[in-house]
Amino acid sequence: MTGTRSYLDHASLSPLRPEGLQAMTAALGDLGGDPGRQHTEGMQARVAVEVAREQVAALVGARSREVVFTASASEAIAAVCWGVAARGGTQVLSAVEHSAVRTAATRTGDAIVVGVDGLGRIDIEQLAAKIDDTTAVVHVQWSNHEVGTTQPIDEVVELCRSRKVLVHVDAAQGVGHDPIDFAGSGVDLLSLSGPKFGGPMGTGALVVRRGLRLAPLLVGGDQERARRAGLENVPACVALGAVAEHLAQPGVLAHERATALAQTTRLTEELCAIPGVIALGDRARRAPHLVLPAPQNRSSPRRCSKPWGSTLHIHCDCPWAGRRPTRTSPGRSRRFPWSWRNSARYGVDGPGATVEVVVAGVDDVDCARAAVNAGRRSWLTSPRMGAFAGSGSASISAR
Repeated sequence: MTGTRSYLDHASLSPLRPEGLQAMTAALGDLGGDPGRQHTEGMQARVAVEVAREQVAALVGARSREVVFTASASEAIAAVCWGVAARGGTQVLSAVEHSAVRTAATRTGDAIVVGVDGLGRIDIEQLAAKIDDTTAVVHVQWSNHEVGTTQPIDEVVELCRSRKVLVHVDAAQGVGHDPIDFAGSGVDLLSLSGPKFGGPMGTGALVVRRGLRLAPLLVGGDQERARRAGLENVPACVALGAVAEHLAQPGVLAHERATALAQTTRLTEELCAIPGVIALGDRARRAPHLVLPAPQNRSSPRRCSKPWGSTLHIHCDCPWAGRRPTRTSPGRSRRFPWSWRNSARYGVDGPGATVEVVVAGVDDVDCARAAVNAGRRSWLTSPRMGAFAGSGSASISAR
C-alpha cells in the first residue's frame, strides 16, 4: 500500500526552497574565489556575500552591517554567550529556552533561570526580580520551539532597557514565519537559523545592534569584520540570501503566515475534538507553523495547574528508616530501595522547576541526600517526573 507523505517536521528543518537551490547551484559553479581577496574571483565572491547580507538584513529589518553570517543558530547563540561572558556579569534566561541557549549560557558563567506560566510565557515580574546590577544579558526566544508560544518581547525589552541590560532574542522559530523589525524592536542581539525557514543546512546569522562590540567566539582571520573568523561559505550565504529575498517580497511572508496559521488552527481543532487530547502552549499568541498536541493526563508534567518553574513538595517514605546506608562494595555507589509517596500532584509544570524533598524516617540530612541521589536516575527518567530531566533542582531535608 502506497500513499503520499506529508512532511511535518518544520520545527526542526524546512526543506530547501527552490529559490535557495537555484542560487546555490549557480554559486557552486560560478563563485570559486576567496571573498577576502582582491583579485577578480575574490571580488565576485565578495559582492555575492554582501548582496546576501543585504537580503537577510532586509528580511529582519536590520542594517546589512549588523548581520554576521554563521554556520548555525547554535553558533550564533554561543557567540552571544561567549561575547557577553567576556564583558562580565551573569546571564538570565527563561526556563523554556532551547538547549543551545541553556548549555552555552551555563558553560560561559553564571546563568539564572526565570520561570514561565502554564502557557510557556516568561514571567515578567519574576524576570524583574532576577535582574540586578550583575546582570549582563537576558536571553528570550521569539517563539518556543515545542509548544509555539510567542514571548512578550516588547515587555522584556522595556524592562531590560530600564535596567540597562542587553537583550538577546533566539528567533530561530520567528524569522521567516513572523514579521520581524530588528531596528524597531530595541533588541540588541538576534540569532536566526537558515534551515528553519527553507534556507540551506549549515547556515545561520547573528544580528548585532550597531555600536555593540562583542569578543568573537571564533578567532583567526578578520572575516565578517573580525566578528567571526573563517572563510565564508559563499554558496550557502548566497542561497540563504535568495530565500530571504523571496520572503521579503511584498505579501509573501504574510500569505505564508496566514496559510500556516489556518492549517495549524484546523489541525489543532481536529485533534482537540478527540476525547483526551489537548493542545499545549498559547493558542492565541503563537508561532503560525507550530502545534503540539498531547494526551490530557493528570499525571503528565505539563498538566499540573501550577505554572512552570513553580515548587512541588514531595514526601518520600524511606523503607530503610532508622538505619544508615552502607556501600555495597568499595568504589560502588550506595544502593537503596526507593519509593515515592506523593503529597501533591505529580508533575511540576516543565523545565526550571524546583523540588522540595522531605525523606521520612531519617534524622540526618546527608543520609537523606544520599537517598535522593540514589533514586535520582529513576526520578529523572520517570514519565511522571520527566519535567525535571536536566533542568530541575532539589532542596533536601530529613524528617
